[in-house]
Formats: sequence, C-alpha cells, structure tokens
Amino acid sequence: MGCKGYLRTFAVSGSALALSSALAQAADMPEYPPPLPQYRSSLIDANSGWYLRGDLGAHWGLIGGADSVSPPNPANNILGSGMTASLGAGIKSSWLRTDVTIDYASPVKYQGTVAAAGDTTAKIQATTALLNGYIDLGTWYRITPYIGGGAGVAYTRISDYVGTAAPPVPGEPAKNRWNFAWAGMAGAAFPI
Repeated sequence: MGCKGYLRTFAVSGSALALSSALAQAADMPEYPPPLPQYRSSLIDANSGWYLRGDLGAHWGLIGGADSVSPPNPANNILGSGMTASLGAGIKSSWLRTDVTIDYASPVKYQGTVAAAGDTTAKIQATTALLNGYIDLGTWYRITPYIGGGAGVAYTRISDYVGTAAPPVPGEPAKNRWNFAWAGMAGAAFPI
C-alpha cells in the first residue's frame, strides 16, 4: 500500500469517526421545548382574586350639633382634620370587588361655643370596621372607574374635654361609644 492508500484509509476513517461523534451528540440533544419545572403549590393561588390592601389618607369631620348633659348645648361646632390609615382583605371577580377593612382615624379637635367663642374643646378619635362592595364600570385606555359603598361599625372615643358646660359624662375623663358607620366611594383604578 502506498502513500495514497494510507491517505484514503485515513480519510475514510476520519469521516466515519466524525459522523459517529455527530450522531452521538444528536442522540444526547435535550427535548424541545424543555419540560416545565415542577413547583410545589402555594397556600394561596395568586390568580384566585384574593388581595390585601392598605390605605393612607386625610380626613375631616362634619358635625351637625353637640349635646350636653345640662343646657345650654354648645353652638358653632367645628371639627378639625387628621390622618387616617386602613388595612383590608378582599376578593375580586371580573367586575365586582368586596373587602373588609379596619380604619384608624387620628384624633381630631372639637371646638364649640357655650359662653365665649371656642370655650368648649375635646378630642374625638374613631376606629371603623366596614364591609365594602365595589362595581367596576368598564375599562377605557387602562383606566377603570368604579363606585362602591360600605356599612359597619365605628368605635368613637371622646377625650380631653375642657369647657364651661358639664362634661359629656359627669365624672369621666373620656366617653367611648359604638355607632353605625357607612361609606360611599367613587374613583378610578389604573394598573401600574
């Protein structure tokens, strides 16, 4: 065998070796598409519609009148403003949302007049629990207007009473009371 015979044998052997390594790699190719990884299910399905909410805001009070245990009742009643914070949890369907919220309103200053302007003062603070419902009115350009309402209870605390008339409850520095509470809402939602 001459030099040409060795070259031919070498070329055929090299080609067979290259072809066999290419076939071996093709057999090891991963699946396409690769299988999805298996995750443990979470306790809450992220697509279930459940949500948590938190709100910060400002509030101001309206007062129609004030009663004293002995006449005269204070006149020219004014309530100040304060801050509010709330936490809640709810569930959302395609166009309806419901949630339960607890709201804390910081104390506001009450001021009234019995003998001289502003001679009767107190602090009024409220904590409110509400069941709320909202209706989404459609979505236009990613903006969803909504209306809603809520009903529940408010725990009101009156403290730091100073005045010329008798305090709200004689002999007590503060008065606590449960009241019916309601809310009306209107707004627009925009996804971020």
